[in-house]
Amino acid sequence: TKSNMIFELSKADLFFDYMLVVGNKSVDCIVQESKVACPTNELGLEQGEPYTFVLKQTLGGTSQQLFAESLTTITSAELESSSITEGQVIYDTPLSAQLTFSKPLVRATGVKLLQGDIEVPTTNTTDGKVVSITWASPLERQKSFTIQVNSVLAEDGGYLEQPALVNFSTSGGPKV
Repeated sequence: TKSNMIFELSKADLFFDYMLVVGNKSVDCIVQESKVACPTNELGLEQGEPYTFVLKQTLGGTSQQLFAESLTTITSAELESSSITEGQVIYDTPLSAQLTFSKPLVRATGVKLLQGDIEVPTTNTTDGKVVSITWASPLERQKSFTIQVNSVLAEDGGYLEQPALVNFSTSGGPKV
């Protein structure tokens, strides 16, 4: 996961240090009054996997276990469908595409329409599970394009494991 795991203490702690242990990896946690924040991104955890989390309180060379619980990390957000599908040849002249993800989204970033290495000017919006991308004029004929979404953040904290890509091409247009 990419966010901190937060533990609430019954009162502020000015004396002890805290460590989160998962498997054979551990991270030092930050104490902020009565909260202990542990940066889980340093643990290299996979999304949607079970782990045993152990919170240890330390002072000098001694430590005691405060918490040990088996938890499953949040599953990733996945691209489920797109109004333009992977490998599709487009015969008409759409000015937008909608990509539907597996979870309601808070935001999507790095949303692009690429013609090779050239970025086509676009705007995009996120509404629930759908990211809409719009371009101003019909796409060039007989060209290859890629819709790219670099990252999303789902309402439950899930994110893309890797950028979502939809490759498609445009036809040569009508023949007379």
